[in-house]
Amino acid sequence: MSLPARLSLFLLLVATAFDPSRTAASAATAFADWPSFHRAVAEWPLDSTRVARVHSLMIERDAGVIVLEDGRIVRTKPLPGGAQALVFSGRGSFRFEPRSEIERQQLRRFYGATTLRRTFTSMAIVFTDSTEADLAGLVYEADTLGALHRAWNAAKPYLLVRRTQLVRPAALAQTLVDGDANGLFWSVLMDKLDHEPVFFEIDPFATERVLLGRRPEDDREGLIRHYNSEIVSQFF
Repeated sequence: MSLPARLSLFLLLVATAFDPSRTAASAATAFADWPSFHRAVAEWPLDSTRVARVHSLMIERDAGVIVLEDGRIVRTKPLPGGAQALVFSGRGSFRFEPRSEIERQQLRRFYGATTLRRTFTSMAIVFTDSTEADLAGLVYEADTLGALHRAWNAAKPYLLVRRTQLVRPAALAQTLVDGDANGLFWSVLMDKLDHEPVFFEIDPFATERVLLGRRPEDDREGLIRHYNSEIVSQFF
């Protein structure tokens, strides 16, 4: 293997925090090197032949309940490895209610209430869990993308650090490279495309798998926005 190829593979392994038991060959199966992996995620296309209308569709994961009240979703084309994503545009609501009193007080610190209730107009989900079953009743057809395309473009900066060619968060990056159906659920929900986003995640690699996040208040330096997230609540 050439020096550039070895360096790319090394960066791939470090940046995604691989399980040491995985071999270099299996890690490099779907993508030749780190730049090709980053490019695939950066250019991850929507599939204009798989657009569906949604009404009162509920997606429930532990303490979080997402309701797509009215709008449209579009599926992405598959990445090598099999991870899937969907994008929603329309009217939706999100409720997050931890069972732990400690985590409910964490919510109070950030949001002033022990249960978070938010509305949103756009959402993106990357998943390898049972979300496909939640979508089983939808009827897909070809359609124009319009607001769905804008919603996807608004979500992508939270998946990518363009300057460093880093895909984040680490659980998402590892899942995309490994191609495992490991139960990952990562979502970003936004009102008016980029207003106070909420991140809701089931991280299969963490002990405390359920995570709620938000964009930090100090996420901007002058005209530069970093598109970071900070943890509000995380628990088993």
